[in-house]
This record gives sequence, structure tokens and C-alpha cells, in this order.
Amino acid sequence: MELATTLLKKQIRLLRPITNSCPVGITRAAQDKMGELMLRPYDADVTEKDIDFGDFMSTLITPNSRTSKGAVFYLHGGGYVTGGLKYCKGFGTVLAAKTGAPVLCVAYRLAPEHPFPAALDDALRAYDYLLALGYEPKDIAFCGESAGGGLCFSLAVKLRELGKSQPGCIVAISPWTDLTLSGASHTSNADRDPSLTTARLREQADMYSADCTDPHVSPLFADLSGLAPSKIYVGSDEILLDDSVNMYNKLIESGDSSSLVIREDMWHAYMLFGVKEAEADLREACGFISEVTSGIQQT
Repeated sequence: MELATTLLKKQIRLLRPITNSCPVGITRAAQDKMGELMLRPYDADVTEKDIDFGDFMSTLITPNSRTSKGAVFYLHGGGYVTGGLKYCKGFGTVLAAKTGAPVLCVAYRLAPEHPFPAALDDALRAYDYLLALGYEPKDIAFCGESAGGGLCFSLAVKLRELGKSQPGCIVAISPWTDLTLSGASHTSNADRDPSLTTARLREQADMYSADCTDPHVSPLFADLSGLAPSKIYVGSDEILLDDSVNMYNKLIESGDSSSLVIREDMWHAYMLFGVKEAEADLREACGFISEVTSGIQQT
């Protein structure tokens, strides 16, 4: 690893006892600050438009030098408990800058104030908004990290159940797909993971849903047949490693097109931290998205 990456990883580990014990309000404020920090390396020439859905807010970030006819539908992470509009606009702007496509950043309602199915309901409403703007489903790319990555899959399952068309693709970064926390990596990576703890995830899962076996809560347990092509990225050191591995295996068993990247020595949602080791994966993910948003047919 690069020295800067090693130092960052050590800092994240040092902060783990604090970040996994803070009250929800403090964690939300800290995550919003992280979104602002993500913007610093980018002097993005974009236009932002806030959309008020009544119960929740979203922002449509459009590159002023737009090169795409499609759009990115971005669902942020935060364990369904944290992550506001300031946070999701951070990585949303990165996606807009690197893909040349408009990005709809959805600040869905959060638990414990708004437990399941609020997040899924909001995601569906926001997706319908994109369709109402005239975007074709095949030209829309879903993207999300952590809980947002899991929510992308949950939404794709819901769309299939409703008889609606799938998006062009799904990019999931360290997706949380099993809120029952049954993956073996919760034990095998407990000491390796510098950022997450199973105890904190259990708190968040309990805040979000009383039944974490529900396939719309934990998409790993859903019928995954007929979903859009997907790419999944995960760090080798994550306690959520098996959420990605098991999801990938089930997607393949279901006849879906999917690929899995396990990045050695990386941690949860590593692609959002701007480290050199993530550059190739971010470039690949954005290329996959651009194939969809530019209208190139997926195979």
C-alpha cells in the first residue's frame, strides 16, 4: 500500500471505538462533513438542482459539459441511519465529474425515525421521478455504497416484482446485503476491519427493520433472477466481505450477469476515500456506468 493509504487506514482504526459508539446525531454530522471533504479534490463544473419530494430531498447534479444521454441514480450508505444530502452530494459530484452524466442523489428517509420500508419507498419514488423526466430505464445506472448498495439491489428486485424495467446496470460498493449479519467474515475479519464493528451494524439493523430476513431488507435472501448487470467492489478486510461474495455467487446462480472485485488490504467503501489503490476500480466502475448512460448496449 501507498504510505498515505497506510496512514489513513491507521487513523480510521484509531477512530473506530469513537465512530462506532457515537450518538446518531453526531454520526450524521460527521458523515455530512465527509461528503464535503470528498469534493475537495474536484473542481467540478456542475449545476445542482434540489428536488423536494415532501418527505425527503434529492439533488440532481448535472455536468455543464454533459457527455451522456442517460443518468446515474445514486443511493448513499450509512446503515440506513445516517447520510444526509450534504454527504451524498459528495460522491454524487465525483460520479458526475467522472461519467459526464447527471446524477440524482437521493437523501432517503432514515431510521430510527423512519424504519423500513421508508428508504425503499423513497428510492422508488425518486426513480420514478427520473423516468418522468424522460430517461429510459436502459440508460440509467444504479450506484450505491454500503446500505445504499444493498438498497440498489432491493430496488431492482422491487422493480421486477412490479413489472417495471430494470436499469441499465448496478454498481455496488461494499453493499450491505445481509442485515441478519450471518456472513462468516463478521468473525474472520473482526480484527482486520479498521472501520466497522458487528455490534454497531446490529444496532443499525434493529433500528431499520424488525425482520431482517425480509428479502426487501436483505436482498441476499431475495429471488435475484432477471436483475440488471452488476459490478460489486469490496475490500478484503471488511466484516461485510461475505455480503458481497455471497451476493455475487447468488446473482451468478440466478443467471444474472455480474462481476466481483475484492481489493486486497482495503476497507469498507474504500472507493470513496480517494486513495491511490482505489483509482483503477473507480475508473472501471465509472466506465461501466458510462457504457449505460451513453447508450452503449450492455452484453
